[in-house]
Amino acid sequence: MRYQLRTPGITNLESEGTVEDSFLNFMVFVKTDYGESGIELREGDTDYSKMEKTYNLIKCQIHNSLDLGWKPEDIIIATNFEFEYMGVSMHIVEDICDYSQFYHKQYAALELLNKEILNKNFWYHDLDAFQLKEFKFPNFSGDWGTSVYPGGDGHSCQCGVIYLKITSKDMFEYLVDMMKRKVLQTHDDEVVIRNHLKLNPTYNWRVSVLNTRYNMGMTGFNERYDGATKPINVVHFSPDKEKDWNFMVEGSTQLGVKVVDDRLLDILNKYSVKYDK
Repeated sequence: MRYQLRTPGITNLESEGTVEDSFLNFMVFVKTDYGESGIELREGDTDYSKMEKTYNLIKCQIHNSLDLGWKPEDIIIATNFEFEYMGVSMHIVEDICDYSQFYHKQYAALELLNKEILNKNFWYHDLDAFQLKEFKFPNFSGDWGTSVYPGGDGHSCQCGVIYLKITSKDMFEYLVDMMKRKVLQTHDDEVVIRNHLKLNPTYNWRVSVLNTRYNMGMTGFNERYDGATKPINVVHFSPDKEKDWNFMVEGSTQLGVKVVDDRLLDILNKYSVKYDK
């Protein structure tokens, strides 16, 4: 069985099955002073400058991951500060991008690949992308698995949730080298991935497009939900934003579906990761 999205230009789709049962749960957060660094957030970006909010998100992610059967040692959270919760400690990164918060994941991934902390296939996700159910690493032909934004040409990759094989290391070397040389003329990693991986003949055959069950987000909600093979594995939204909360938790959309289940909702509420009405 092959999953299909109603988006032109998509090839190399994943099928049911697994590459291996065991993979790593990888997140990145680098504490940044936005004013001092000069980093400007884009519209819709999550502001993590308030550390209390960040600590609550990290606790929520750890609790949710353990609740879904992850081993503490397989939860890899890269940060630039010490923190520990429920037996999961942070991995302190040394190589940090000084001009774009959206490049932190690439820097951290390459550093931890070099240190062999990321030593098997891994699932990268933002702190506001939440696992809904147990699932296995998707079976896809490339080294870099990602969903794409609906309604476009099929090449605009979603970089808040990425499924990566250990063989993707050279792709990170290529990306981080350009980021360090500051030759990309953008601070947006999604633009970089589109132009330098998805549309680059050297690498495009190694980028596989995954069904939106692996990253159910807000942009193009109706099309993404309709195209997602059910059940959905990952929900990606900002719980403290009214629209996001109404869509994913309350089901206030044309489709009338609640994506966040009661189990995850209880955890979000426990850590005050929610919209305060």
